Amino acid sequence: MVMDHTGVTRHMFDANDAEALAKPEERFTDSKGHLLAHSTPTCLIFGAPSDGGMAYQIQRYPTELIDVLRLTAGERVVIRPVLPQDRELLNAFFHGLSADARCSRFMHPVSELSSELLRQFTQVDYANHVALVAEVFVDGCEVVIGEARYARAADVSSAEFAVSVADSWQGNGLAKLLLGRLERFASEAGVRQITAETFASNKKMLGVAAKAGFKISASLGAPGVMRLVKRLAPLQQRPK
Repeated sequence: MVMDHTGVTRHMFDANDAEALAKPEERFTDSKGHLLAHSTPTCLIFGAPSDGGMAYQIQRYPTELIDVLRLTAGERVVIRPVLPQDRELLNAFFHGLSADARCSRFMHPVSELSSELLRQFTQVDYANHVALVAEVFVDGCEVVIGEARYARAADVSSAEFAVSVADSWQGNGLAKLLLGRLERFASEAGVRQITAETFASNKKMLGVAAKAGFKISASLGAPGVMRLVKRLAPLQQRPK
């Protein structure tokens, strides 16, 4: 194990550590072994249009965002990009949040995620929309404990982000970790500014943002809402 610059211990694993890595290529088949995705030289295509299904393409699944870490308290956590097969995992995650946490995440009361919203949250193109989950394994089953994403604005040099962490996992640096991953990937992709809005009562998120260098100000025309803004320095893109 090694300690990275964020103070989080990175778990060194080998290629056979399937539970730790949650290999995405193994998740491209259903319970009957049917292929859910096939590849071309430039993208992964989910679904089977010839069978009447709708095609969904990922231009490049960002495997460099897959990581296995140990948080400051020693918990082992997998960070990976979201896949279309994650609908039930994400639905369970959001359903497990407290009502206040869901309200803070969506900026209005939400009891259940609609089918359309789940589709949007899991069909991610990794060009204009990037999404990560943090998960642990309980009795061999994946359990999502955190979610983070950004979506580019009409001005593609700017993006809006969101981060949410399961109530019982808050306060251990996971939100900071997920936000840092988003920032780096966004910067490499040419995003120069990331923004978000949160309630003034969301002290934990405001604390994370302040420590991460965000400028925090009252949102004009929205009492009780704070706007978070951070400029990102250009980073060299990784080889594809």
